[in-house]
Amino acid sequence: QDVPGVANAGRAYLFFGGAALDATPDLSINGSVSGNTFGATVAGLGDINGDGFSDWVVGEPGDDSSGIDSGRVLVYFGGANPDSTSDLEMRGDAGSHRLGLHTGAVGDVNGDGYADFTASSNPPTTAGQVDLFLGGAAPSAVAHAV
Repeated sequence: QDVPGVANAGRAYLFFGGAALDATPDLSINGSVSGNTFGATVAGLGDINGDGFSDWVVGEPGDDSSGIDSGRVLVYFGGANPDSTSDLEMRGDAGSHRLGLHTGAVGDVNGDGYADFTASSNPPTTAGQVDLFLGGAAPSAVAHAV
C-alpha cells in the first residue's frame, strides 16, 4: 500500500494472534523512499534468535542502498512489545539485484535449534539467486554459502 505523498514506498502490517482476532493492524511500518516497494514480501520466520518470540522479515527490492534497485531485507525480532525498528538488515550486492523479491522461512535447516530463512534476488547476469541466512543467538546479516 502506498504511503500518502510517497508513491510506491510501501507499507507492512503486523497482526497479533489471539482469541479475539480483528482486522486492525497492531503494528504498521511505512516505507520512506518513493519506489523502494517496502513490504513487497513479508514472511513470518519462527524464532531465529532463540528468545522465545517469533520474528518476521520484510523485503524491499527497490531499495538503492548498494546501487539502483539493489534491494534489501529487514528482519524484525518479536517481543512483548515489537517495534518498527529493524534488528537485522541485509543489502543487495549491487544495482539491479533486487534482494527481497521473495523471502521465506525454511525451518531449522542446520539442526542448531534456531529457525533459518531465505531471501531471493535477481542479479542481471544470472537466472536468480536464493540466499540462506542462519538463525542463532546473534543472527548474522551474511548469507550462508550454499
